[in-house]
Amino acid sequence: MTPAGALSAAGHHLARRLGAHSAAVAVTCTAGRTAIQRACPGQPDPIQITGADLSPAEDGSVEAAFAAVPGLCAADLRPARGQLTGPGKIRLMGGYQQAPVLDAYDLVVSVPRASATSQAGAGPL
Repeated sequence: MTPAGALSAAGHHLARRLGAHSAAVAVTCTAGRTAIQRACPGQPDPIQITGADLSPAEDGSVEAAFAAVPGLCAADLRPARGQLTGPGKIRLMGGYQQAPVLDAYDLVVSVPRASATSQAGAGPL
């Protein structure tokens, strides 16, 4: 919610327009490195983007559900809607986004390891 009202993700607009011809796909990982934002008060660029090792998956996250599955894995969440509850969050950079994962995504793909890279002209992550 914002002061102006509710916001809708781009996927909702596509789903409304494309109907059965669209799918909301989340891609996540259970280990590796990711890019994070770090505050740098008093610097010319007050926010630095740097790399950080991912912590183990938090309980209640979609990553925790994939943690015991070795390798690349994909799950179709649509049949679980209305049948199961949770997970209630998904990784977003170095933290978690609270979300009703079963309702927010049609499919989730989990890669076993992610790695952060630097942008052209930027310092190392």
